[in-house]
Amino acid sequence: MTAPTRMFTAAQRGLIDKLLAEKVINDVAGEGLRDMLLAMQTTKQASAIITLLMGFPDIDPETGTTRKDPEPGLYGVDGEVYRVTISKSGNWYAQKAVKPAPGSGRVNLTWEYLGKRVNLTNAQPLTDEAAGMVLVFCVRCGAPLTDPESVARGIGPICKDKV
Repeated sequence: MTAPTRMFTAAQRGLIDKLLAEKVINDVAGEGLRDMLLAMQTTKQASAIITLLMGFPDIDPETGTTRKDPEPGLYGVDGEVYRVTISKSGNWYAQKAVKPAPGSGRVNLTWEYLGKRVNLTNAQPLTDEAAGMVLVFCVRCGAPLTDPESVARGIGPICKDKV
């Protein structure tokens, strides 16, 4: 006995509409998607369309063009420093530099994981030196920098020798 076929849900249709508005879809893919949407009846078909749409690049809301993934490195936005890393799976993720709070007992800089939950569209790439001047912490290990040369480099003496 086969399982009954279920009609696609309003939530699935809402997600499809949202993705259609957020993704860059070329004309050829758009034609195929239109045909798939017209034929869509089941939850399984809707899931296949959602999976397909997730693979298209995002539209940058400011420019209306494809949003480019940031390159690995350090970025500055609104006085904050972010580090972008590429994971083993090839996806980028961001971390935000967090200085130790006074009286917290912590002495080193930490990096707060943000994933892709940060808009780096207006971010300016930073060199180690520029990030070190903003943070006054080593951008590699997070140790506080006290030596003026180390602050100017953005990297402490131990990390400098590891390069």
